[in-house]
Amino acid sequence: MASGSPIHRESFLVPSQLDGVGEVLARFERLRSAQINDSLWVEGQTALMEGFSNAVRHAHRDLSPPPPVAIDLSRSSVELRIQIDDHGPGYDMEEAWRRLDREQASHDYDPLEREAHWGMVLLRQLQRQRGWQITYQRRGEQGCRLTISHRIDLLPSQAPLGADNAG
Repeated sequence: MASGSPIHRESFLVPSQLDGVGEVLARFERLRSAQINDSLWVEGQTALMEGFSNAVRHAHRDLSPPPPVAIDLSRSSVELRIQIDDHGPGYDMEEAWRRLDREQASHDYDPLEREAHWGMVLLRQLQRQRGWQITYQRRGEQGCRLTISHRIDLLPSQAPLGADNAG
């Protein structure tokens, strides 16, 4: 996906602790633009929180002391992009999604009986139904990178209040 030149970018390190969520969300909020509709914005926040919490709870679980999570957020005129770098051993996300797809295709699948890995379900839904591009790859010996991005479609000009009620 072509990303265009970043209009706004936030690159920062966050301690590998769930109480870092406030800082992560505050930094994301700096990317807010009238060009991004509310649904896309909430989806981005949700994906960011899921990616950050997975780095803390899973990737850094066995690392002592846990290294910080590196986050790079950017918005261009055509794309919203989230990158989360961790120092964990990684996993095969494509295989995890294949297992999830098989599970959900089963005639006796009951999502309410699912005990764990709701984040995987959420990210898959964002990818399949909402058009998010999601990749997860090893960065050599340095851990893994989760990249989540979505095209920003230009919004139609907003008419002044009451313009549609005239006449």
